[in-house]
Amino acid sequence: MLISNQLSKNENKEANKVFNLSVWLLIFISSMIVLFGNVFINQMANLLGSTPHIHKEAV
Repeated sequence: MLISNQLSKNENKEANKVFNLSVWLLIFISSMIVLFGNVFINQMANLLGSTPHIHKEAV
């Protein structure tokens, strides 16, 4: 929405800034999800109902 508004006003540099910021924010948030997922994988498996019998296969 922000990018299309900037492009409709012929503000290409501002639209480019918004797009670049969006991409970097997406990369950062995705990296944080992966990092926390790997750090807390055992707790998440237990939270999702992993039994001791299948815990090794779950993680």
